[in-house]
Amino acid sequence: MRAQCLPLYSYAFLCYLLAKGLVLKAQRKIVQSIILLGLLLLSGQLFAATLSGVIYGGSALLENAVVTLLDAGQQPVAGKAPVATNASGAYQFASLADGNYYLTVTPPAGSGYGSVSPTLVALPGSDVEQDFVLVSGAVTLSGVISDHTGAALAGARVKAYQQVDTSWVQVGQEITVGADGSYEWSVSAGNYYLYATFNYSQVDLEGEPYSAEKRSADFSVTTNSGHDIQFDFVVLSGLTVDSNGVPVPGVELRTTKYWEGPESGAQGMKAWRYIAHNYAKTISASDGSYLMVLYPTDTCIGSGYYSSDADCLYDITIVPPSGSNFVQSYQKDLAITSDTNNNNIVLESGQTLSGVVRDHTGAPLAGVHVKAYQQVDTSWVQVG
Repeated sequence: MRAQCLPLYSYAFLCYLLAKGLVLKAQRKIVQSIILLGLLLLSGQLFAATLSGVIYGGSALLENAVVTLLDAGQQPVAGKAPVATNASGAYQFASLADGNYYLTVTPPAGSGYGSVSPTLVALPGSDVEQDFVLVSGAVTLSGVISDHTGAALAGARVKAYQQVDTSWVQVGQEITVGADGSYEWSVSAGNYYLYATFNYSQVDLEGEPYSAEKRSADFSVTTNSGHDIQFDFVVLSGLTVDSNGVPVPGVELRTTKYWEGPESGAQGMKAWRYIAHNYAKTISASDGSYLMVLYPTDTCIGSGYYSSDADCLYDITIVPPSGSNFVQSYQKDLAITSDTNNNNIVLESGQTLSGVVRDHTGAPLAGVHVKAYQQVDTSWVQVG
């Protein structure tokens, strides 16, 4: 039970009386104390709601179920880590602002109970109790995330989504896989797809991109099921050199690609892949060598999803070292179906584009930012 207090306008009126000198001197300290206490109580009303409840496995209290609190956008709430239920099946999240939240429940591994998908809970200005009953008869959805060599990709993350009517909703928690690459959820029978992702800071992979994603096609789960996810990359490597074949270090290579298919499930959910080498992630070494992983283009072409094979090919932007006499250039329409080890990139020398920014009097105008854009086919892209 939280302390009750007057409406906010009551304290505003008391502040008005104080400001206008309409409160007797002997009463001022009393009024000031009332205002201070009221504001503290209001603060408690706004930011001290408690969301709690009990998790049951069938008719029994369920210990060690993991309850996760999500905000209105179904993202983890800052400072509110998932909690495990105690021996009485109880959980609690205290000191919450009023508003809408979502709760998910993940049963203990091997318990045989199903997970609870994100469930909306509103905090309307008072404490709320929300209990859940987990249904038995759950099955296991498990697998391993691996890289293109078949090695476990520790640090990658994976989510499972279940079809509910015409929507797809996340079940259980997102899992960051460990050294063995494995993941597992207890789920109810139904239709699912998996979504896996990583960025360069989370995995140890030679030639890794800034980020990569992969979604499976939908599939049906009726019994314990294994569904692995492999980031089926191929390796592109070579040297960055000048027109004389001399290695040029410090050259940045950028490319981004997304495509759907070719895999498609019975519910029409297509697989898709995404990869991004950007943000100065892929740069040639001191000997001019570079190495980057990419998805093979024949996978995209084989999907039949795109009207032109060219939609599946890579365009690589080649950014020379700052201060060099080389210009930004492009390797366009690159097809790659297997590891390619001698894709040497020759940098182009260019002319100097320079000038001075001046104000209306003709004086140089310091602090102005200038960008240059070059026409490439029918597009204009920033250079430098």
